[in-house]
Amino acid sequence: GWVHGDLARANVIWDGTRAWLLDLEHAAPIGAEIATLPARAVRPGLTHPDVIWGRGRMGPWVDHWALARLAAGAG
Repeated sequence: GWVHGDLARANVIWDGTRAWLLDLEHAAPIGAEIATLPARAVRPGLTHPDVIWGRGRMGPWVDHWALARLAAGAG
């Protein structure tokens, strides 16, 4: 599977039925070493701390973090 890596309001289009994800330049395979990614998106309030600091591996929790922050009104 893959992680989007840059979930933000500007990167999601809702058509009333489903969500469309845009801007896939920061997508990475699950398990990818964060420190070795060619680019990492950093959005204040939305980016998981491990991505900001370049530690660990990419996993679903990176996008879950951003979704939870968006639902709470961040970004």
